[in-house]
Amino acid sequence: MFDAESLVLLAIAAYERDDADELQRHHAELHKRAAADPDDVRLQRFVHLTDALQRAHDSAALDGDVARWHDDATAPDFTMEAACNLLAALGALTHRGALAPQPALVERVGLRWATSKAMGELLASAARHHTPYAEQLRQCETTMVQRIEAALRRVADGDPVMGLAELVTLAQQTYNARAVESAWLVLQRHRDQLPNGERWHQQVATLRAAYGTARHRPALGDPRLRPAGGIALGPLDRRPLPPRPDQPA
Repeated sequence: MFDAESLVLLAIAAYERDDADELQRHHAELHKRAAADPDDVRLQRFVHLTDALQRAHDSAALDGDVARWHDDATAPDFTMEAACNLLAALGALTHRGALAPQPALVERVGLRWATSKAMGELLASAARHHTPYAEQLRQCETTMVQRIEAALRRVADGDPVMGLAELVTLAQQTYNARAVESAWLVLQRHRDQLPNGERWHQQVATLRAAYGTARHRPALGDPRLRPAGGIALGPLDRRPLPPRPDQPA
């Protein structure tokens, strides 16, 4: 009855409450689902996260998990859902003292996914159990807005080459979709003014294919499943029946 995402959130909540039995139940269920579909990257990521929670509950070190999360945060298939789950787990682990503060990892996730004020608040809410993380994530959104706007001002002031270069550098450093799409729009509008336009086009197109909004929408949940809480309203999708002969049209 539950999407696997629900099991991850329940596992994090169980860890926060120090409920070993419930954590083990959700951990085992996710392992069972992942074993049945080993090619599902989303499920495998869920399993790895709950593996870390289980290790932390057993007082094991998480150095390998932290290294994995640093790498995973730059993967093209690292979704907003994965970011929120990771931040929630980091907040819980740090709050309970199982993990040293990880500002570099939080910044990497925040700079990538803080594409708007709403997204910054969503990230901060996910990490709310460790207040410094939440504050850091809000600052990531401010930083991205300021750097993108500064580059766009250069373009507006008549220097599209430097403005585009700043946006591409920012996109390569952060993998932020807003930076990628801003670079793409500048390229489309000022391509005739740019030396080495084809080289710029290849760079930005590569980033856009991997990290742009067309490739990677900030969706939550598994798009293959019915939305959480959704019900099928089949009768509303059918054309109305024609009136009976004894009824007025």
